[in-house]
Amino acid sequence: MLTGAAGQAFAGSAAAQAFNDGRTVLRVALYPDIPGDLESMLRWVERHFEAENPDVDLELVAVPVMDMYEVSNIASWLTQPVSGGGMHLLEIDSLLLGAAVATGSVAQQTLVMPDWHPAAYATAHVDGRQYGVTHWLCGYFLMTPHRAAAEADSMQQMLEALQIVRPEPPYLGADYTSSWFISGYYLQSWMDNFGRDSVRVGVYAPVNEVPASAVGDVAHMCVSRGNNPCVDGTYADFSVMVADALQGRLAGLAGFSETMREVVAQGGDAADWYVTPFVLGPEKDMMLMSDVFVGRKNMTPDETDAAERFMRFMLEDSTYAGILFPQGAPPRYVIPARMDVLQEGPFAADVYYSRLRDAIRTAGHFPNQGVPENRERIFSGVLPYLRDDALPEDFPAKDVKRTSVPVHRKARWQRHKGHFVVDEPMLPLHP
Repeated sequence: MLTGAAGQAFAGSAAAQAFNDGRTVLRVALYPDIPGDLESMLRWVERHFEAENPDVDLELVAVPVMDMYEVSNIASWLTQPVSGGGMHLLEIDSLLLGAAVATGSVAQQTLVMPDWHPAAYATAHVDGRQYGVTHWLCGYFLMTPHRAAAEADSMQQMLEALQIVRPEPPYLGADYTSSWFISGYYLQSWMDNFGRDSVRVGVYAPVNEVPASAVGDVAHMCVSRGNNPCVDGTYADFSVMVADALQGRLAGLAGFSETMREVVAQGGDAADWYVTPFVLGPEKDMMLMSDVFVGRKNMTPDETDAAERFMRFMLEDSTYAGILFPQGAPPRYVIPARMDVLQEGPFAADVYYSRLRDAIRTAGHFPNQGVPENRERIFSGVLPYLRDDALPEDFPAKDVKRTSVPVHRKARWQRHKGHFVVDEPMLPLHP
């Protein structure tokens, strides 16, 4: 049975038999920010799981994505009665796992996959105990048709390469309007500048000029004629950003791997695009966050068994393939948490997925503690580096435009006080 956040049943569900046919009811909210048609994906999951598990009545709940980023909601869903809107399982962003565990509402887990990416294992654990079962991986990538930019080993090399292949700005598209995105880019930059071992320090420490200015430098690569669609909200609509890239108005895109789904949906060929870790410092490295299943405490033995069977089903090769390669639609290009999956079947045959596999092979992981509590503070600290002029208090808003940034940034970057700065006016560069 498929229901919306308020509990309404979608047309075609088996609502008449729910709760009354002797089956074990399992109520689950999957992570909703998956590209493509979410409802068709939920129907596919329900149909195939119940075909293999006829004794379970799977009720999938469609929850607005930002509701999933409120820790109080997570705690409420995992503690209130299932008959009153509660859930047996939630799939949440690993960035929230530590905060959710701190509410006391999350049960410990035991399911571990032998071919999990090491980041998948790490992001499922808090203080040495497993509270999540990792399903998807996610991180910040550079996607570009230009091999030289993809092969750059530092931010300096990447920015120079992007400017060489474009005769004029803008060069690099991204969305810098969310405090979640900005805190993520900042922590990625912290790692690229100071190393993996200190990333947790970056969550709690005062905002540091070195990684913050690096985020500002890449944001300036989006400026054209005094406007910056990466910070004024224009590129919060990924379809607009992708359209500009496909029409040659951008040399590359920064963001999550699934951005490529929109490229293909608009007629692009994923095989023409390189994907590589987005580098924000002198050393190229990669961090991954994940989406993890968390469960309520004190489930009955039948509910516990149904929940584990569902999580195992979601981690099967065939389930990953069915979700990520929907019939009649572009691949979703989300990253499975199991590395062996990426070497089999449609994943091995897809050039973009093969490049993703290589890009994440040795990746580290984002912290899963402290980010929700510190993201607004990080966002406020990084915000001044995104623009040269003071923006209104309601930034970001779609009608806010940059008015005092230089149209051209410098092609040659200099190391100065620990970060890259522009040292002379830039002249347009040609291929």
